[in-house]
Amino acid sequence: MFFCRNGGARQIFDLTIESVQISCGSGVPFMPFAADRGAVELTPFFDRMGPSGVEAYWRKKNTRSIDGKPTGLFGDEMERSGAMRK
Repeated sequence: MFFCRNGGARQIFDLTIESVQISCGSGVPFMPFAADRGAVELTPFFDRMGPSGVEAYWRKKNTRSIDGKPTGLFGDEMERSGAMRK
């Protein structure tokens, strides 16, 4: 694993962009930054779980992407899905 395991960690995707559509952005509302909630909400939430609780939470919530693909967060999940078969 390349990054430390913490509550706010995210996966990184290596993408090749072939086409991009742009717009003027006039339909996008202004959403001013109010505060960083990570230190107040996210970090304490995961700190209370402890390392084994965080892993159980990730196994329950983060082993599949929104479109049902394996995330690769745990190597054994990739193996079970067949994604790493040669």
